[in-house]
Amino acid sequence: HEFGRIWHVQHKNATASPLPNLASDKPLQLVEALQSPNGWARATAQRLLVEAQTQPENVLSTLVITAVSAKPETRIQALWTLQQLGALNETILTVAMGDDESTVRRAGLQIAAQRAPLSLALLRQTRAALNDNAARIRCDALLALARCPADKETAAAIAALYPQLEDNWSRSAALGVSASNPLLFLAAAFKTPDATNWVKQLGIQIAGKQDGKLASKAIELTLKADSTLAQPFLTELSRVLKPEVIPPFTPALQHALETLVNSTNIDVAVATLPLVTRWDKSGTTKTSGLQEYVFRTMNDASQSDPKRAQAVTILLSVAPTNEVVIASVIKLVAPGTSIALQKQTIQALGTVSNGAPALITIYVKAQPELRPEIFAQFIKRTDWSLQFVEALEQGIIDHALLDPNSVYRLRKHADAVVAKRANAFLDHARGPQAQQKDALIARFAPDIAKPGDALQGRSAFQKNCAVCHTLNGEGANIGPNLTGIGAHGREELLVHVLDPNRVVEPNFIVVSVETNDGEELEGIVARENEKSIVLRNATSEHEIARADIKQNRNTGRSLMPEGFEALGAETLRNILAYMCDPKTLAAKK
Repeated sequence: HEFGRIWHVQHKNATASPLPNLASDKPLQLVEALQSPNGWARATAQRLLVEAQTQPENVLSTLVITAVSAKPETRIQALWTLQQLGALNETILTVAMGDDESTVRRAGLQIAAQRAPLSLALLRQTRAALNDNAARIRCDALLALARCPADKETAAAIAALYPQLEDNWSRSAALGVSASNPLLFLAAAFKTPDATNWVKQLGIQIAGKQDGKLASKAIELTLKADSTLAQPFLTELSRVLKPEVIPPFTPALQHALETLVNSTNIDVAVATLPLVTRWDKSGTTKTSGLQEYVFRTMNDASQSDPKRAQAVTILLSVAPTNEVVIASVIKLVAPGTSIALQKQTIQALGTVSNGAPALITIYVKAQPELRPEIFAQFIKRTDWSLQFVEALEQGIIDHALLDPNSVYRLRKHADAVVAKRANAFLDHARGPQAQQKDALIARFAPDIAKPGDALQGRSAFQKNCAVCHTLNGEGANIGPNLTGIGAHGREELLVHVLDPNRVVEPNFIVVSVETNDGEELEGIVARENEKSIVLRNATSEHEIARADIKQNRNTGRSLMPEGFEALGAETLRNILAYMCDPKTLAAKK
């Protein structure tokens, strides 16, 4: 539903907190107000003290005492007050950063971030906070270090810390620290055991800058890395770096590439191959039959999915126009291949400039659950989106294969030409059925606009709709919960009632499953995991083991049946009145 609510929750045993006198013009009384248990009162007292811009020495001294001796929430308020008055000295900040209370330590680090660049003592204390037991404090330490000039000690500390980071906020903050000098952090990472994930992220970060000279220097550094770290770094660097980014082919770079591509570790050699192909335009670097090895790996079903997926990416990078390669890649998107590898193959095709024809071929024959992934590759580019629409127009792709979300994205495409052609085709493809639905809606619309009886509507809703839908706490939990849906208005709701398949939310689309013993089941996906899928419909739930599924397909249809026009205009008007009328809750009683 496109609405929200703001709740004010009050404990039934709550007692009023005494409020200090914030109208006083005596600063010491405002400092005392920082002791209030009321957060608003403390914040207001702080604001009034800071707005004065300067305070007498006795007030500042009292604030210092408060910052080191009061309860934690008051210490935090006093620290920020001193900071904003420009009166917080390094000694007090050092005490705060080492406080026993984690909330005070956080405040100290947040203040340190504002004071960067830091003194050597504060910088060391900030680095020490990377080993704090509290994840939020580690994150604040990273944010503070991001504002300081990078150095070898910080780079080494983060390389050691990164494997322990369990949340995306801290991982992102670590990349914020390395952003100013990623080569320094890469050098430290290459000296650190268990830094695989960190060097991957640095590879993505360096490649993301799309700077050929920076990439070249990173390759030279890779010569000093263990193969277990060199391979993942090279893989991410070549994956993210755009093909048109080509550094000067210096003797140092040529030496580095030759060394890496002829490494005794085949994984390192393979990961280097795309960079050699792009950068060595003279062909002087020998690749010793690596391309043939990668081709065999891709087609070898005994290899792991990650290795085969990497082989696909590399082959499409080094031989994007090779017809034999393209044909072999297309063959991977077939029932005999795992879904994970098929998706990775589709994504790899989506990165090459000439991948659209292959993806169109794949779309026609792909399993239903893969089509949204294929469509996502087309919708990213305007020219590819246009090729997809042309394939629809020419009958190469059957419009019945499109799921509702894909139809919507084509109709609402950001490019006016694509959207116009898509709408024209889809309107024509829907043909007489769409015209009949539009005529039906137009016939009922005048009657629906008239006042309805909400009480009668409640009775009709319970009889005809509550078998699937919940409204105001009544009904079944099969289709969408309709509580609050009346905000959309009767006219819009009428369309969904009479033409339920026009727009269907993805999580309420009917899936059809055929089992190995020939049974066919339909319903929405209530829940699923790697071992089973549970289908829910108006009568029951069915749990089906994935091993028992022969095929499943997205029908594009809603579980809601058609034909509600048979209820007649008056009954539909009353049902919609019950759903939309502000007195609906009263009618419930």
